[in-house]
Amino acid sequence: MKNYPTLASQRGMTFLGISSLLIALVVGGKLLFATVPAYLEDRAITSLVEKKFQENPNATVEELFAAVNRQLQVDQSDMSPEDIFTVASNAPGNLVLVKNYDIEAPLFAHVSVVNHFEGEIRQQP
Repeated sequence: MKNYPTLASQRGMTFLGISSLLIALVVGGKLLFATVPAYLEDRAITSLVEKKFQENPNATVEELFAAVNRQLQVDQSDMSPEDIFTVASNAPGNLVLVKNYDIEAPLFAHVSVVNHFEGEIRQQP
């Protein structure tokens, strides 16, 4: 009679295990490629506004939005400051902008990932 190996002595992954791992890695990688650029763009927009606040501490909302819009055009962004920010406080030298917007990135076929960004940026007098 032939001796067959027991389950405890077998090593390695089954085809189903390898397939599941491969699918999980592909979906995870696709999620990373869909979300990371949106977060980098949000960080760039936030740092741009903070930089403009520091350059001109007494800037009006119109001046700030014009400067941000010029930079967004250089960066080839399809958003405008009016789409991204609402003005919570319009006091000169003490502007408060509220950031509330979404960026949609395609994932698979008709499935998209929606990244929602919100926050507040205050001009320090």
